[in-house]
Amino acid sequence: MTTLNYSSAENTGVEAIIRYSFEKAGSIMASFNLYQNKINGTNVNSEYQTNSTQWSARLNAGIRLGKNTNLQITGNYMAPMTTVNGQIKGMSGVDTGLKQDFWNGKGSLSLNVSDIFKTRKFQMLNTGEYYSMTGWRSRESRVAMLNFTYKIGNSESNLFRNRKNARPAMQETGGIRLTFKQKN
Repeated sequence: MTTLNYSSAENTGVEAIIRYSFEKAGSIMASFNLYQNKINGTNVNSEYQTNSTQWSARLNAGIRLGKNTNLQITGNYMAPMTTVNGQIKGMSGVDTGLKQDFWNGKGSLSLNVSDIFKTRKFQMLNTGEYYSMTGWRSRESRVAMLNFTYKIGNSESNLFRNRKNARPAMQETGGIRLTFKQKN
């Protein structure tokens, strides 16, 4: 079997992130990516070129259920993608986690479940002059993790909590950040 790389691939796009805090109730963050994908594979086959617009979105909600109890839910969606010889169908998934702190924040117990609806799969459709292929691929099946954490030592001496070394934060009530990316 011989493997050949395409001549070039270029992604240019924009990412928008919006975050809002609900004082004591929790926070919500949404991100959206939109980009133009250009692939030149004419060194392999004169028809292997594509120029398509693709996008993805993510929504994350952190909810405070009590003084020491937090729930986090994350959902994401990746829109269908055009390839030089086919398409990858859209894919989505939802993850969730529940965390309980105790012993004045020194201990915590968390339960995380990935892909709770078992939808994080994608379908590939590829065609060529002498073939047609349809395939399904999925990552790990639904996974649940139970974690126990105990913090040893004085958390106040943590380098990242030292105000001299802290980076400026966005305003607590929310904000918008736009990031422009050039991907190769």
